[in-house]
Amino acid sequence: MGNTKKSGAKALLAIWASTLASVAPAEDHQALAFVRPASAPGPLDNPLKGYCPYVTAGEIHRPYSMSFLYTSWKELEPTEGNYAFEAWEKKEWSHPRAKGKHLVIRVYADYPKKPSGLP
Repeated sequence: MGNTKKSGAKALLAIWASTLASVAPAEDHQALAFVRPASAPGPLDNPLKGYCPYVTAGEIHRPYSMSFLYTSWKELEPTEGNYAFEAWEKKEWSHPRAKGKHLVIRVYADYPKKPSGLP
């Protein structure tokens, strides 16, 4: 029985030592790569990721490449079978905070505290 405990302790010690060795910091600084982006005239934006302000958010002081917009189904299809995509695009995409940006659109049929979005 005592021999089994010693074998188990040795095995546990070997596992612990190998785990410790695998997470120890590397001493070879030659393998490290340092990356420094070129200087930019202003803050870097995060293109097409992360921060995405609403078109109706007011003045935006941070750089962004996408904007978010809610629109009702009724704006895209005023009457059944009558689609108004071009008029909608001209109106919404000419908005100063949407112009030249990628636009994320969420179409709604029903939205709290707003009139029905259905045609």
